[in-house]
Amino acid sequence: MGAVYETGEQLAEVISELGRQLMEKPEIRETFTAAGVTVKFELTDPDCNVVLDPKADPIVQVGDGDTDVSLSMSADFMHDFWLGKTDIIKSIGNGDIVITLAPHIEAVKMVDLLPLLLPGLDIYPSLI
Repeated sequence: MGAVYETGEQLAEVISELGRQLMEKPEIRETFTAAGVTVKFELTDPDCNVVLDPKADPIVQVGDGDTDVSLSMSADFMHDFWLGKTDIIKSIGNGDIVITLAPHIEAVKMVDLLPLLLPGLDIYPSLI
């Protein structure tokens, strides 16, 4: 069990709500849908998977699925990320976050999606 979340269900509830609120913003939803990239957050300690699939309804789903990109990290790291306490480049370099791309996905496509995360920094603190 991590320091922040006691159960995977609790973690799933918070992350799903964060994803839903992000996707309620028209500019984020439109950009994400246009990119057509399915993203899975694989969280550990506690374990939880949340998938953002622009082809699904709803876009935010708890569980596994075919994804183009997987972002693997501990729940505690994810918590610090959404509070703005991490350096994403340094975190990738030291393995705090592992990004796996499907063979057909270009890394530059993912870089274009990074600005979509910024509003999450404002939303997340109200969810915990």
